Amino acid sequence: MRNQHQLQPENPQASELKRARQRLLYLLSRKPHSIYETRRKLRIAGFSATTIDEIIHEATEMGWLDDQAYAKLWVHDRLSHKPKGKALLKKELREKGVAETQIETVLNDAAIDEPALIGQLVTEQMARHQNDDPANRKRKLYGYLQRRGFSPDAIRRAMENLGDANDS
Repeated sequence: MRNQHQLQPENPQASELKRARQRLLYLLSRKPHSIYETRRKLRIAGFSATTIDEIIHEATEMGWLDDQAYAKLWVHDRLSHKPKGKALLKKELREKGVAETQIETVLNDAAIDEPALIGQLVTEQMARHQNDDPANRKRKLYGYLQRRGFSPDAIRRAMENLGDANDS
């Protein structure tokens, strides 16, 4: 007698969706991602554009992917652990595929106090360069702060304040 419940081959598209969903959950379990990053990683994993679009849509609808929330988290993390200026934060978020309007909103909401951040970083770096001559120390600090995304004007003002503090 033949088995009446023969296994039907699984729909290949449903199988790919299931694998893509599992991959998405794995990616998000490790760290938050922007929609752009998620799309790129799923593409690299070999999923079709149709499958990726469907998975991204599902994840967005469920609130698993939210570029606004991702950008807020990114800025908060950067300011807490590796303080950077607005310009560099903006550049990093652009590279992560976050929309310009969302970047602006998040940076404005974050109320970043660049002079205070510069002061904090200068204080940390002064100990490292305490044996350098003043001109060399100033050059190193300026370069360090520029690499951290602070504007030349903000750095110059901090350096002037530093000079005033050292004169006292």
